[in-house]
Amino acid sequence: MITKPVVLVNKDVVQDTLLNNVIPVIKKKWPKFNGVDEKKILLQQDNAKPNCKLDDPVLADALTQMDGKWNWVVSNQILLI
Repeated sequence: MITKPVVLVNKDVVQDTLLNNVIPVIKKKWPKFNGVDEKKILLQQDNAKPNCKLDDPVLADALTQMDGKWNWVVSNQILLI
């Protein structure tokens, strides 16, 4: 893996990072529990503007094309005032 500084973080950078770095590493390192192979994953992001929208079509398409053993939920943090 090559690390490099990112000058501007926008939606495309966040989306690319999720799809090409975060999600593959989660899938690779996720343990099996007592032989149960179903995995429910909550991707929770803060409310920063560059984050993916909850209904982002590219992210949704990538998550639904994975095998049926993965149940991905994308959520924003609850805003506490």
